[in-house]
Amino acid sequence: EIQARVRALSTDVGVRVRMADVFGAKAKQALEGVLHTQPWSPVAGDAFYNSGEWSQLPPEKIAEWNLDPKSAQDLLVTTLTEEDQGVRKLEYERVRRMFYEFQRRDSEHVFSIEKVVFLRNSRLETRFLETFAEYSAEDRANDPAMDSYDDMQKNTIEHLHASLGRAVGCESANLVTAWHSHHEHHLYSNAIHGVYVPPPVTEDQVEAIKRGGGVDFGFFGRGFYLTQYPSYGQTYMRKPDDPVLLSWVLAGRAYPVRENCRDWPYEDHLHGRPRKEGYDTHYALVTAPYYQPTLPSEVVSGDELVVFERRQVLPRYLVYFSHGLAPTVGQPILLWIEPQPASSAEKRFLQKSITENSSVRLQTTLFSFSSS
Repeated sequence: EIQARVRALSTDVGVRVRMADVFGAKAKQALEGVLHTQPWSPVAGDAFYNSGEWSQLPPEKIAEWNLDPKSAQDLLVTTLTEEDQGVRKLEYERVRRMFYEFQRRDSEHVFSIEKVVFLRNSRLETRFLETFAEYSAEDRANDPAMDSYDDMQKNTIEHLHASLGRAVGCESANLVTAWHSHHEHHLYSNAIHGVYVPPPVTEDQVEAIKRGGGVDFGFFGRGFYLTQYPSYGQTYMRKPDDPVLLSWVLAGRAYPVRENCRDWPYEDHLHGRPRKEGYDTHYALVTAPYYQPTLPSEVVSGDELVVFERRQVLPRYLVYFSHGLAPTVGQPILLWIEPQPASSAEKRFLQKSITENSSVRLQTTLFSFSSS
């Protein structure tokens, strides 16, 4: 009954949040019912939240990473693995599917998931829901400037709209999933406080940008950066064993970046600049080795989505994984072995062939090997 009243009184999610503060526990429970039925909610909804072990960050980690103890109480986490069953397996498989769908764009890399940490922060999720309702009501993804874009910009926007992580039915808010890499403690800080959006550049930083020399204060705008290419996100990892953060993102009206901050004069590019007026985010396709906007004749190496407000991002999963190189075209690959090697010398040769090949997973009647 409370939930029906909350829904009937207003479609404004912000009003529901304020009502929850006034009406107490029952209204808050009704609000949670709304939170748990969104595209970014667990596949099994409340059943997932009622499963497994949930915990806060240990006090020693909070102290080591210099996190705010009070804010850290808002974050609950649970770890998912390949061995989980039931609703937890469903959630793990959801992340696994998203991870490997994105990986298909990374034709030069092979990854293997080790574990997934689900991040639950109702405070951030409520703020994200309010923003989602606002963007949806205003049809923020509708871009009146589309007809004025050149072919390069139209291709950039089409790439975003064809994104594997774009949520069906949420196009008016441009809801997508994307990755961010950094130190592990930095990612947990994002999950507790919201993502870090840097302050405007200083005069000294502006002068450094004008001088060039490889400084990076945000090539495509002064904001928080995400990507849909896991290996490209790895270029920002501080340590090999750091996880990547998978978040839900409200891209809204995205500006398709064409400005090259290596070749264009300072007055014309976006390096260190605030959000372009009339847009919610900046979106760029980039090409190696300089990772500047991709020209129509070039191959895309990655993409960068720049957000300028914390409320646009909901950190949801930390994905821990290992990685290696895929086989080069033309490189010999061992496909099978005879079940009964003729001699111990041949057996040792086959064993060596398997263990040195990073793309083989075989089992025989005599021995089995699995390379990573």
